[in-house]
Amino acid sequence: VGTVSVPVDEQMITQVAIGATVQISPLYDRTVVWIGRVTFISEKAVIINGETVIPVLVSTDAVLPGPGYTVITKILPVVP
Repeated sequence: VGTVSVPVDEQMITQVAIGATVQISPLYDRTVVWIGRVTFISEKAVIINGETVIPVLVSTDAVLPGPGYTVITKILPVVP
C-alpha cells in the first residue's frame, strides 16, 4: 500500500470527499496511471509557497515510486 500527501487549494477543498477516486501518475511517465482513494482530509490548512492549502492523504494498493519522486494527482468528483 502506498500513500501520497496532496496539497489541495482551499478554494477547491469543498469538492474533495473521503473515498473520492484519485488518479496518480509518476512525472517520469504520465502514461502510467494508478488508482487511489482519498482517506484523510486535514482540518488544518497550511501555507506552502504563499498559498493556503489543505493536506489530503491518498492511499493506493499500487507500488509507488520512492520518497522524493514527483507524482501528478487528479482527484475526481464524487458522484452523488
